[in-house]
Amino acid sequence: MRQLPCSTRFRFTTLFLNCLIVVGVLCGCGGNQERVPVHGLVTLDGKPLPVGTVSFMGEGGYAVASGDIHEGKYTVSESGNRRGIPPGTYGVRITSWLEQPGAELPGGGFAEGKSAIPVRYSEPKTSGFTADIQPNHVQFDFELRSK
Repeated sequence: MRQLPCSTRFRFTTLFLNCLIVVGVLCGCGGNQERVPVHGLVTLDGKPLPVGTVSFMGEGGYAVASGDIHEGKYTVSESGNRRGIPPGTYGVRITSWLEQPGAELPGGGFAEGKSAIPVRYSEPKTSGFTADIQPNHVQFDFELRSK
């Protein structure tokens, strides 16, 4: 059997490695699942909540994604440097502050914070809200009650 010249073997090896790189790039690493942009309306006693934050909480108790509330509307289209939220079921936490906790007070010291909504909404376990995010289900409205 005749051996190929060194330069030809080098070309075949280079071509093979380049093909592997292309296949790897096209397939990805498998951890890049589809992400879904989410939006909705937050009301308090039937009126749009002026300001606040909606957070979608993972099983580990961390916020997977959050969106700012402006005149009752919120949008979560990015989380860090990624667009949207991975599909799944999340606990929901909603916060809105009259006085931010930790804000510096004029006379010195720091504010304890005053919530504009009942505190139960600030924890996913007590908020009463969950969101099952799927590519075909992207709007989640939350109706808060002051009592």
